[in-house]
Amino acid sequence: MAAQEGVPGGGAEAVALEATSGLREAEAARARAEVQARIFPAWFGPVSALIVVGVGAVQSWSVDRKGFPVLLALVVAFGGLVAVRTVRWIATRRTGVVRHVPLSVRLWRSRYGLLITAAACAVTWGAAILLGAGGAASRLAVYVVAGLCVWGNFLWRNAVARQELARLRDEPGAA
Repeated sequence: MAAQEGVPGGGAEAVALEATSGLREAEAARARAEVQARIFPAWFGPVSALIVVGVGAVQSWSVDRKGFPVLLALVVAFGGLVAVRTVRWIATRRTGVVRHVPLSVRLWRSRYGLLITAAACAVTWGAAILLGAGGAASRLAVYVVAGLCVWGNFLWRNAVARQELARLRDEPGAA
């Protein structure tokens, strides 16, 4: 104990209290960084929606066609998937916090958005058929609704993350 008696500020208790405070601050900063990394840039939602609608337009155009349009629709669908993954990669790298979240966790987190999107697409499909729209027009309407739902889902997720970030900043002891 003789070595700790010379510590300024009151000894071992003060050092332990300061260390505990430092650990709390580090944990709070880590939690804020993790929540901040979940916020996507504002351009991500519209770009993702445009990709979905663009793929849908080509898919709708290729309905009831043979040959080249079918091949083009497949290539555009694959290109759309690559484009969405690339845009997501760019959006997540801007934060500086790299998170490796398994697909199962991401699907679980977005379960409500996926259900709402599926329901909105089903209602759109049914309404388009009831209104007498053809197959191509019905598909295009469903893709437009799906694109809007993708955009809305990212707006919702960003709002939830910002709200959680504000809560973390307002907590006592947050630096």
